[in-house]
Amino acid sequence: MLLAKVNSIACKPGQTLPATPIGVFSVYLDTTPDDDLEPAAAETAREVATLLLGLPWELLHDGDSFLFQGAKPTRVRRRLPSIKVLDVPVVAPPIRILLITARPEDASCGYINHRASALPLVEAMEQLGGLVKLRLLNPPTLPALSAELDRARDLRQPYHVVHFDGHGVFDRQCGLGGLCFEHPQDVGKLDNRRHQTIYTNQLGPLLNQHRIPLVFLEACQTAQAEQASESVASELLKVGVASVVAMSHSVLVETARRFVQAFYQALANSKRVGDAMLAGQRSLKDDSFRGSIFGGGELHLHDWFVPVLFQEKADPQLFRAIPSPQTQADVKPR
Repeated sequence: MLLAKVNSIACKPGQTLPATPIGVFSVYLDTTPDDDLEPAAAETAREVATLLLGLPWELLHDGDSFLFQGAKPTRVRRRLPSIKVLDVPVVAPPIRILLITARPEDASCGYINHRASALPLVEAMEQLGGLVKLRLLNPPTLPALSAELDRARDLRQPYHVVHFDGHGVFDRQCGLGGLCFEHPQDVGKLDNRRHQTIYTNQLGPLLNQHRIPLVFLEACQTAQAEQASESVASELLKVGVASVVAMSHSVLVETARRFVQAFYQALANSKRVGDAMLAGQRSLKDDSFRGSIFGGGELHLHDWFVPVLFQEKADPQLFRAIPSPQTQADVKPR
């Protein structure tokens, strides 16, 4: 019975999974229970949805290879019904990325070293040259985020991506996922900065208002929660963010660096978000070396399936391809 349900939601509701690849493998879940459903049955349905959404669908194998491998790779994504679907315009690069590196130091959030985490990400993005325009949010607080999004909008240079590097949590009591920003009252403090959990019911409307098409969540516990439909990634999807990339498990800095560089490179080269995910996964799969272990040889990991994609119905193309300098010279009026 569970397998039949998986087959029906893997493509479109009411359809079974085709025998041949179609390019996209969508895990579609509608977690809204029927009005006449008993409370116990509704809770069971939510638990089943949580289990289905949390399964590592990226590890599906046909006996010869994983879905994302081969000449005709299949993209894997998790879909949830979107309440507010926004049109995603296709624009020319550079990709304007707002990077949030929140580093609170209280008991609830262990400190993450900037040099060991955020710095390699910045260096990876800088290697893309003019394809990416990166700005670091300072201070990493919710008021600063709102002000920066307003500033970019007023300059008619809105951000395409909000990239969060920090801690993510799931509150069982309120049933919401959240991201740990730094507390506004601790701005300027060199240490012992407190955190402020910003839940998706606050963050979602803000990103929706500014029509942010892509959110990258490089935070622990953001892709998986006790109730996956209430996690940060899925809640942002519901309010209109077209695509959310999240880490299903904690990853090494080297893993994040490689994935980020390949992912944004593909986006800037006019690839759709799903294709950019494939590019990032291939960069991890093709080379499992993650570093040297002092006195223990080399560290190899098969962690290519950790980055996961949440999307609403469409897989958008965010950027147009830029003609090469030679092509631009050839078509230039004489």
